[in-house]
Amino acid sequence: MPKSQERIWVKIEDVIINDGAWVVSPFLEFPLRFEGQPNNGLPKLLRQAGYSVANAGSTERFMPFTEAGRQYVKSSPIDIWELRLPEAGR
Repeated sequence: MPKSQERIWVKIEDVIINDGAWVVSPFLEFPLRFEGQPNNGLPKLLRQAGYSVANAGSTERFMPFTEAGRQYVKSSPIDIWELRLPEAGR
């Protein structure tokens, strides 16, 4: 993989993590798969930046929550997305 694509992958990973989503692809592998909570605006933001982002299904994750001062986990719906680099010359 060219160094320029490595830098792009790392920058996209930072954006995804900072948005509260999770990268689930192996390091430096495209398409880059990530998961996030439903109605997350991140896929739209990445599309506006020129990336091809497609819905790849949904799943559930155990997520922490606090109720009455106690911490618990519960199953929450999660969307799965795939991001591809823009094609050269686009």
